[in-house]
Amino acid sequence: MRVECPSCGARGQIDESKRPAGAASIRCPRCGGSITLDAVTGAAEPVRSEPAATQPSLQQPPPVLGPPVTEPPATNLCSVCNNPFPREEMVRFGPSLVCAACKPTYVQMLEQGAPQPGSFRYGGFWIRFAAKFIDGIILAAVNLAFSFLFSMLLVTTQDPASAIIAGVMSTLFNLALAIAMTTWFLGRFGATPGKMAVGLMVVHPDGSRIGYLRAFGRYFAEMLSSLILGIGYLMAAFDDEKRALHDRICDTRVVYK
Repeated sequence: MRVECPSCGARGQIDESKRPAGAASIRCPRCGGSITLDAVTGAAEPVRSEPAATQPSLQQPPPVLGPPVTEPPATNLCSVCNNPFPREEMVRFGPSLVCAACKPTYVQMLEQGAPQPGSFRYGGFWIRFAAKFIDGIILAAVNLAFSFLFSMLLVTTQDPASAIIAGVMSTLFNLALAIAMTTWFLGRFGATPGKMAVGLMVVHPDGSRIGYLRAFGRYFAEMLSSLILGIGYLMAAFDDEKRALHDRICDTRVVYK
């Protein structure tokens, strides 16, 4: 602390820590005058820090976070049943992924040397068209023979009602023949005569043959492909597994033997 005597003008420095407790003045060592400690010159008054003006907060409120988003598990299609399953629940056999339910069937197929799903050679649109054309020729020949018999019946009778009945019976017979031939050949051999001729067969996705019931349902599903202007057949030209609409409905594949 710097002090100055008001009598003689002497100046000096005193240690604040050595100031007597409660002393308001000290004696000047030069003239013996009294120096009031309150009259200390050069003592800087403490700078009072004014409280900063309250400023409005410019910080944006923290965003409200929703519940954490959980990514769905990655899925793959089973090579046998073609259904999606989480990848960690599937078994890998080379390039194929198989679900737990299809694993025993797939292992049995490997042991028996059967064609593995994904390794089929699928029948395309034009080869299937050729098979359908051959089936149509066979059915037309059989229908022609029976139509000739019904026409002979119409010649021998002059009753208009009998003629109508004979025509209806001919139509129903043609339909029944087509259903019976398709169902029996597909259920028994896995292929119609036309498909046999070009080396095709109708199978399940795992390569096994279809039964009579599925063959029966597939005939009517194929009728739906025809009713929509043949678009159901054209789907085979753009599908990876060459499936037509009736193949998708009945879960079948047309493959080379």
